[in-house]
Amino acid sequence: MWAEYIQSWGGMGVFGKFIQVALSSLALILTKQFPSCFPVIQVILVCQLVREKDENFTLQKAIMESLNQQLELLQAQNLNLTETVKQLARHKCIPCPENWLQYGEDCYYFSKEWKTWKESKAQCSALESRFLKIESKEELDFIMRSAQSYSSNTFWIGLSRNGTEGPWLWEDGSAFPPDLFQIQRASSSPSLDCVWLQGANIGAAWCGGYKFCICEKVVDPAAVEQVSYLDRH
Repeated sequence: MWAEYIQSWGGMGVFGKFIQVALSSLALILTKQFPSCFPVIQVILVCQLVREKDENFTLQKAIMESLNQQLELLQAQNLNLTETVKQLARHKCIPCPENWLQYGEDCYYFSKEWKTWKESKAQCSALESRFLKIESKEELDFIMRSAQSYSSNTFWIGLSRNGTEGPWLWEDGSAFPPDLFQIQRASSSPSLDCVWLQGANIGAAWCGGYKFCICEKVVDPAAVEQVSYLDRH
């Protein structure tokens, strides 16, 4: 046991080597000078060795338990993350609601019910959107191409005027730029104050007439962000 105690210091670096040599020398001196006391000293050193090994074992056990707890925590977090990714993959978010078309940062709805211009405006509000406002040639091209897929349907848009002498205004009160498109008039009737769109044609009609309508609203930013995340992963 004495020899084992001395050897145990050998695996502790330079300092351990030093202690190992010192103990070997001490053992030799004690054996020669105090042969009768050496068994007692040996027992004391053996007890010290056992105590140190027991403390080392306890420390290693505590470290292993801590590592196991951390491993279990990481495994649980990984399982939750994996399940979340699976759910997102099954329920991929779409920037626009069902039956709406996306173009740029807006969603567009081509209605399926005939209503007056005023009723159409109310319908768009009920859908948490606004009556269509065309703001660029590119947007106009998109709307016309999309409208052509609805056969010969005629759609109200959010452009009107208050009487023949009044200016054409969008629903939000902004002025209509005349260079954006030409408004056709089928007759000289003074009551043609609301604008419709049919394919590539745009004209004015009596606001009490029944037509379909086009609503628009801004894309949901949260949905766009989720879609982008899924596309990256």
